[in-house]
Amino acid sequence: MIPKFRVAFKNKIFSEVGSIDFIDKTVTIPVYDKLDGEYLGDDVYVLDQSVLMQSTGLFDDSTPKKEIFEGDIVETIYNGELFTGVTVYDQEETGFKATNGRNEYGNNFC
Repeated sequence: MIPKFRVAFKNKIFSEVGSIDFIDKTVTIPVYDKLDGEYLGDDVYVLDQSVLMQSTGLFDDSTPKKEIFEGDIVETIYNGELFTGVTVYDQEETGFKATNGRNEYGNNFC
């Protein structure tokens, strides 16, 4: 799977990242005309002032075309109960999970 990202910059979330340049420390976002979808060029944002959110590779059950990314609030079943948390990547277990901020994680999405 090719990693897919979205980026947040100054309270705006862009769902399509064209490229990430770790040397120049920039994120490129393709811009399209809202009426006809024509490609207009790229906007470039400073990486240090942006938040990258990686896709989990999963989609929302209630909205199948809505992809789930890091930072999204999700509901999942944990120990047989409904659990609401924020999607995070757990480096120790190398997988995406939901957390409520008290180190009580929901099930591993993978």
